[in-house]
Amino acid sequence: MDEMQSYAYQPLDPEQKQIRLLRLEPGGYHDPLLARLLLVSLDDMPVYNTISYVWGDPSTRSEVDISGTRLSVPINTALALRRMRLDDTVRIVWIDSICINQKDIHERGQQVSIMGDIYRRSVGNLVHLTDDHTMGERVIKLASQIDREARTETNEWKEFHSMTHTKDDNLKHSFREQRQDLDYEALWFLVRIPWFRPPGMTELSGRTCLIILADWADPVLDEYHYLKAHSAYFSILVMSANSFERSEPRDSVFAVLGILNEPIDIIPDYTRSMQVISQETTRLMLKKTNDLNALNSTYHEEDLGDGCSWAYPFDRPSDPAVEPYPHVASDVAQTWGLVPPTKLNEDNGNADTIVLEGLKTDDVLCTTTVCTADTYDRHSSFRQWLYYAVIKLSDSVETEQETLAKIAQAITENRHVDGDLASAKDLDTLTAYLSALMRSQGALYLNTMDQEYDQSLYDLYKEAESHCKFEYVCWRLLFRTTSGRIGLGPKVARPGDIVAVLRGGDFPYVLRSLGEEYQYIGTAYMRDIMRGEAVAEAQAKGLEEQEFVVR
Repeated sequence: MDEMQSYAYQPLDPEQKQIRLLRLEPGGYHDPLLARLLLVSLDDMPVYNTISYVWGDPSTRSEVDISGTRLSVPINTALALRRMRLDDTVRIVWIDSICINQKDIHERGQQVSIMGDIYRRSVGNLVHLTDDHTMGERVIKLASQIDREARTETNEWKEFHSMTHTKDDNLKHSFREQRQDLDYEALWFLVRIPWFRPPGMTELSGRTCLIILADWADPVLDEYHYLKAHSAYFSILVMSANSFERSEPRDSVFAVLGILNEPIDIIPDYTRSMQVISQETTRLMLKKTNDLNALNSTYHEEDLGDGCSWAYPFDRPSDPAVEPYPHVASDVAQTWGLVPPTKLNEDNGNADTIVLEGLKTDDVLCTTTVCTADTYDRHSSFRQWLYYAVIKLSDSVETEQETLAKIAQAITENRHVDGDLASAKDLDTLTAYLSALMRSQGALYLNTMDQEYDQSLYDLYKEAESHCKFEYVCWRLLFRTTSGRIGLGPKVARPGDIVAVLRGGDFPYVLRSLGEEYQYIGTAYMRDIMRGEAVAEAQAKGLEEQEFVVR
């Protein structure tokens, strides 16, 4: 192939809704890849399969012979084609890295805009899992087993949501013992595939490298059919897409546009900056839902400087290893006593700012250090963090027990380990542990604690852990406000920030004053105001709502 010319793409006609299809010639796995590219119109209803796979490292290349010319492709593209190629007959497929001219950013944008039609009009989607024949068989067997059991236990998915969520719509947590009949190695392999999208498996091919998945934009779960008509449908798809690996950051937004059943005021233009796309997408999410849910998942790794604080960072893939555990949704939005937002749907004339409405309720007085994942995962480091947190947050006007009770509520967000509301007895187990921890005084850090007391302290910790949910504290910090409240907030919060209750918000929000404007810092949990107490206090004092221009 060294003597062949490189393949030159022929332009597509967007007016005719043209796409390219790859006519893949038959051959064995190790035979050269021979193919032709066909220009067709989607309106002519061509017959083809789409191919899904992981691009991998685009710098590692292979080649495909296209009509006697050479086309350089990512190595994973070639591997997928070898697996999808039939031994004795031609196969017509659509595969993005070949059927779209990746060097033409205008064509990429146009083709991405009709991606939904490309997939919907195919006769099937072929997914390349792995070149490991044995692992492929194991994964398909496991997927069939899970799908079969899940359908049985959820009444063909009809009771899926009610079985997996609490009454206030938070995920339940399973405490079943590890089963011996599941292939955990195959399960681990499957869930680590970047584009893995559970559940929705509808058919398994006899060929081990293929698995056909249900269209994730057309839920098979009866309890989720309402999503397509829901105002948050766009937001749900965009935020879900950001959890998966992609070689082009813009595709976390653009790839969703083609599968929507409604026009969206975002043009898939790959010449625009990721910052502009993030701001435009976040603003649209806020407008479509007329609430602040789009802000709830926005968090900051470090101090913001002069950057945009409110736009979700779609160029940063979702990574549970470094993200704070999601706050618990509650009924606070219904108990704030505030009317719905009026400014989210308005054009304020500045693409870099949004206008939020609400009440300032408090000021951050002091903060602890951040509880990192490493700190949280080891009891020895976690108890040390807790010890110094109590010291930092102690106040001369309240007893130690009062401080410990506030900290226990903040750390757990008042949640039982199964996700339901914690009872007073549940929280008492954590308060008892914290009290014993403080009685250890400096012995814990001077290595003078005797082994018996150390074990007793650990036993109290495990007892509290069996009653209360601690994960919320990971990658967050505790803070005390000027009014004496203790909350759990974003890791970049600092003294001088304000706490506000905002229209359309489910939580208290931490903002930072920049003079006439503010920065969005993140969501917080403050038990003393989660049922509207702060709003009632402010209204009793005659305080009026204000507008926060957030940059």
